[in-house]
Amino acid sequence: MVVQLRLALLGPFVAQLDGREITDFSYGKVRALLVYLAVEANRSHQREVLAGLLWPRQSLDRARANLRGALAVLRRVLNSQADLPFLCIEHSTLQFNRQSPHYLDVEEFGRLIDTALAGHRPQAGRLGEEEAGWLAQAVALYRGEFLEQAELCDGEEFEEWVQVQRERLHQRVVAACTALVAHYEALGHWEQVQRFARLQLRSEPWSERGHRSLMRALSNGGQRAEALKQYERCRRLLAERWGAEPEEATRALYEQIRAGSGAGVSLAAAPGPPLPEPGNLPIPVASFIGRQQQIAEAQALLTRPEVRLLTFSGTGGTGKTSLALAVAHKQKVVFPDGVWFVGLASLQDSRLVADAIAGVLGIKEAAVEPLLDRLAHFVRRRQMLLVLDNFEHLLEAAGLIGHLLARCEHLKVLVTSRVRLHLYGEWEYFVPPLGLPDSGDALRRNPQRLISEAEQLFMARAQAAGHRFQLDEQSAQSVAAICTRLDGLPLAIELAAAQRSWSDPRLLLGQLADQFSVLVDGPLDQPDRHRTLRCAIEWSYRLLSAREQRLFRCLSVFCGSWTLAAARAVCGEDERTAQDLSVLLDHHLIHQQSSADGEQCFLMLQTLRAFAQDELVRCGEVSALQNRHAQYYLAFAESAQQPLMSAEQSLWVQRLAGNNENLRAALHWAERAGEAEILARMARALYRFWYVRGYLSEGRSWLEAALLRADALPVPLLAQVFYGAGILALRQADFEQAARRCEQARVLFGQLAEPGGLARAELGLGLAAFFEEDYSRSQLHLERSLAIGRNQGGLSGSEVTFALFFLAAPLSFVGQYDRARALIEEALTLSRANQDSFAIALCLGGIAQIEHQSGDHSQAERFYKEALALYRSLGAQDGAVSWILSGCAALALVHTQTQRAVHLYAAAAALREVVGASLAPDVRKFHEPLIASARADLGPRIFQAAWTLGSSWSFERAFSEVLDAGPLVSGSRIPP
Repeated sequence: MVVQLRLALLGPFVAQLDGREITDFSYGKVRALLVYLAVEANRSHQREVLAGLLWPRQSLDRARANLRGALAVLRRVLNSQADLPFLCIEHSTLQFNRQSPHYLDVEEFGRLIDTALAGHRPQAGRLGEEEAGWLAQAVALYRGEFLEQAELCDGEEFEEWVQVQRERLHQRVVAACTALVAHYEALGHWEQVQRFARLQLRSEPWSERGHRSLMRALSNGGQRAEALKQYERCRRLLAERWGAEPEEATRALYEQIRAGSGAGVSLAAAPGPPLPEPGNLPIPVASFIGRQQQIAEAQALLTRPEVRLLTFSGTGGTGKTSLALAVAHKQKVVFPDGVWFVGLASLQDSRLVADAIAGVLGIKEAAVEPLLDRLAHFVRRRQMLLVLDNFEHLLEAAGLIGHLLARCEHLKVLVTSRVRLHLYGEWEYFVPPLGLPDSGDALRRNPQRLISEAEQLFMARAQAAGHRFQLDEQSAQSVAAICTRLDGLPLAIELAAAQRSWSDPRLLLGQLADQFSVLVDGPLDQPDRHRTLRCAIEWSYRLLSAREQRLFRCLSVFCGSWTLAAARAVCGEDERTAQDLSVLLDHHLIHQQSSADGEQCFLMLQTLRAFAQDELVRCGEVSALQNRHAQYYLAFAESAQQPLMSAEQSLWVQRLAGNNENLRAALHWAERAGEAEILARMARALYRFWYVRGYLSEGRSWLEAALLRADALPVPLLAQVFYGAGILALRQADFEQAARRCEQARVLFGQLAEPGGLARAELGLGLAAFFEEDYSRSQLHLERSLAIGRNQGGLSGSEVTFALFFLAAPLSFVGQYDRARALIEEALTLSRANQDSFAIALCLGGIAQIEHQSGDHSQAERFYKEALALYRSLGAQDGAVSWILSGCAALALVHTQTQRAVHLYAAAAALREVVGASLAPDVRKFHEPLIASARADLGPRIFQAAWTLGSSWSFERAFSEVLDAGPLVSGSRIPP
């Protein structure tokens, strides 16, 4: 007997069994359990996880009991004579039976859209009638947003899940309506356009593109007055919601309809306001013009499950990056773990692509785990989109992308590249130039009608540049001719439109004609569009004065951004440099932005930089410029050495990070040019930055490259390079190499009789011995370091703090609490005097651990929380935070808060995974039996469920669990 269960979740919740509505669910969480299982039917679910999802504020035992009760109600409600049960119930898991006779509107909605998109080829340009029919069926199923007005569960994680589903489905119905509107508008079926534009606006009422489509449909359908009223509705809604006026395109359409000429106009839409989703997508500075067809096609491709790697290919200047950003912004709601943009244009070494991705995602290198494995481990459970921009010069790293996709099933990657990556499963989407005007278009007689995207872009950028000419029949024809002459290439059009040397398009067209009469013979082995782009750039370049041309050429030596001071130092000190930079800004040959610390800096598009570098080579200026560039950034790096050891450390780390591309370029040049001393001095100056920032492998490779040229280095510099290499090796847990390099540094510093260097080398040897658990040797080196540093100077306050702290650490584990406490309190006093917040928190944690081990748990909790609050205020994601959380977990466990303890232990472990840290050997030995005890008390299933929940916590959630969720201990003193 076939008994069908029907669930309608798009709009108000409705459940029917064999045609009769189910009304006796008893309470909301029974419905929530059914909804969650039905929507997530592609996998089984652990009972403990479901219990925590639906009853997050109760103990796990109580939550499991509630789950059993809800499941009993659900089984009774769904009891039927169906051939297949609706639920697959196991001892520890639950799953909705996908083979059972059921109907789920969300499932059917997705199937219809996927079917339509699977049959739609982007090259075809428009939907077929069958595909449009499938999309229309899908839209008809969308009675409202997912679980509209349904209050099923008050759990935060369940509500987050609902919101993700809601946004994903909302995005899909908007995309479907948009595609249908475009389809029927192209056919001139105005009633259908009205229908789907109204549906689009119901889901996205602030979409000006939807309002314009509806206005055109009403006007073309003979409802001119209604079309004008629709504009007023749009204007009122924008004013109320955003405090904004309609876009120029919307106002222009309104004026055309009011004048009685509103039929058949096609104007571009601008993107809506950014949505608050995770990720780092840059907000476009200028409005995005056109490309609506390409955006829709690319979105359709990304929606398909089999498309996991999509490459936007095409020649330079076609706007691949702009299109990728426009698509990515529209995809933000589809990827709950964010859309992340990784700019690769200035990266010179393909080996650093993984570092660039990790840096954007906030992943640091681990001591022993390869960075690529850490990346894959971090990404594999997350639904995210990576946008990798300008990949064509890093094709050797393409295998890395394939590796990530193979290991991370929910990851999708969007690449922009002049050539495809040639990876298995790669989908290529060629980005064409903008649409051009039809030379035989009869509508050209109306000068106000700029039909093509290329013309729209030209006019928008010309107006932004201050051109206020009147568009008459002749000037409209000139605009069309300019766009055609420039082949619709966005970069070429923007450069032409931005020039200040013309006031009428006819004048500009004449200038272009003169230039192209000279610049028609570009390289024959290049595509025509590429030859045209070069001509357009060269034309802009020739409009500059000789002095401005030279500055433009010289600026190509910079990678990434640069400041006015850098431009003056590298390109030649000139009081007119600032004025010349302003000219280049006006010509759109460079751009301006603010750095992380608020300083104004400049940057150049990669295509323009390539042209300028060619000119630099042609003029024979490369070698001298690269030398001055390296000298400038060497001085900059060396100026950061002392601040990196002071209270200004955070500020200078930001400054160095903002200039890292130029620092890398200088290092590469010094290595290629055989400038051993410049290479070594830069590496010596930057090792602390690499240490703090987590660029460990890169830093070690540069230091070791400098050591390969040891014979060319003065002994004092060589000793410092040995020490830097040892410290970075120590950070990567390569203790043997760390000890070797620090010993080589110690010998040289001893020969030089340099007490500061000798004290630091002894400190490095002491730390290496500590982590190898040779505490007697560690103590010997650390005491030598302190003795030299205190008697003869040379150690910074933070280095003295480190030496004292690691002298104390092993003492506490052998019961010498008083001596350990005295050393750490001395370190705490020093760090407070130096206002070194990180060191203060480290020392507070050390005192807390001593109080913990000596049995004063109330004091331990006080110091742990004080340290953690300080780390929280600093926004720290350091390995020491994991150490503090583990201590708090141990306190909670001793005081019978077992599940809370497991949550904290798991959060601490997840944090160590993210930052690439590890616990000291004795600390690890202290906690391992406690974790084993918790596992035995809870049983493996409950323990694993609690561990899984804690592993998912953010840093802030873990902080809150300690600082805001009540005491960890009862205040009693328990013997150690």
